[in-house]
This record gives sequence, structure tokens and C-alpha cells, in this order.
Amino acid sequence: MVLGVVGMLRLGVRRGMSVVGVSVVGLLVLATLLTVMREGKTDQLSGEVLVEYFSSGLFHRTFVMPMETGVWTNALAQREGLFGFENIRPLAILFGETYRNISNSVGLNFVLNPYVTVSAVTCFLFDYQGSFGYWIGWCVSLVLVCSLDFFLTCFAHLRGRLLTSILAAYLVANLSLVSATFTTFLLTHGTVPLALVGLIVGYFLLSAEKSSPEMPVSAEPQE
Repeated sequence: MVLGVVGMLRLGVRRGMSVVGVSVVGLLVLATLLTVMREGKTDQLSGEVLVEYFSSGLFHRTFVMPMETGVWTNALAQREGLFGFENIRPLAILFGETYRNISNSVGLNFVLNPYVTVSAVTCFLFDYQGSFGYWIGWCVSLVLVCSLDFFLTCFAHLRGRLLTSILAAYLVANLSLVSATFTTFLLTHGTVPLALVGLIVGYFLLSAEKSSPEMPVSAEPQE
């Protein structure tokens, strides 16, 4: 996926989108094949089996489950009341509240035959709606998404292939927002670490440019 985004950044949106499309299809096919191999059904491998595994497994986990768990999260908030800061670990620690693993509570309440450690992770949008209400949750999520543009300034001094490689990894990491809380997305999924890498590498490149001797400008011959 990162290689596909690198292709888009280097070739432009029009030509690069075809590269992204091919990489996405290849990634989905590979993931489906690995699932079939893991369950020991390679002897039954066919086009129908791939479609079945993709539609019932990978597609459901990627596109359906985050929305489904979001509905469950809001339903639990309606039943028990808004979660407030206890759903967000940094704010819970800051304001002296007991952190509550809401994804575990959602799983225990809505997943059929759940384990004790079940975790029904959802999109951060539904997470904040469960904490602050529908409209405030929308507004908070919108502000947080817009704030991600700030991280792009960390790549300002990168150039060439180094820029496209790190920026592509950063953009792909942003896709994890579909099924992660915002604080988890920032730290665990690589957003802040990649921004720090871009900032540090860019600082050293800028320092090297400033310390390198300037080429002398040759004087023009006078007539």
C-alpha cells in the first residue's frame, strides 16, 4: 500500500491512482490468500472460495465492522449515559477519572458469545459521539482530523525520494483512523513517530545545507 502511494506521489494523481488501485487489489488478494492458507483450505482454492472469504471476512472486518461497532458504542451510551473523559485515557488521567475500556464493554454487551477480553474497536468518530454526544462528537472529530494537517509541516525540509517514502507511510497510517481511537492512532499506528522522523531528518538536512560552502559566483567580464 505504501508503494502504491509512493507511485501516486511521484506520478501525480491521474496516473498514480492506477498504481494505488493495483496495490490495493494486490493487498486484498494477498490477505485473502493468507487467510485461506491459515485455515488449511488451499486444496479447495478457487475463485469462488476467494470471493467468499473476501466478502464474509476481510471486507466485513474492514468496511462493515467499524460502523457496526460504532452503532453499538452509541447504543451503549444511550443505555448508560455519555462516557465523558473516562473513555479517553489521557484525559481520564489528567482529570483524575477512572479510565474505562469502552471497547471491552461494548463487546461484552453486544458480541455473541464474547470472551472476557473481547474488544469491539470502532472508528474514533463514534468513540467521541459516545463520550460527548452526537453533534459535539462530530465537531471534536472534525477539529482533530483538520489538525492532522499540522503534521505535514514536519516534512517541509525533506526532498526527493526521501520525502515521498516518509510521506507515503504517513498517509497510509492515517487509514487506521477508520477503526481506531484518535490517541491510539497517533502513537501506536505510527503517525507521531513518522512525523518525528520527518522532523529530525529534515532538521539534519537543513543543517547540512546551511553548513555546506556556497559555490563562488564567477565575475562577469567587463567590456
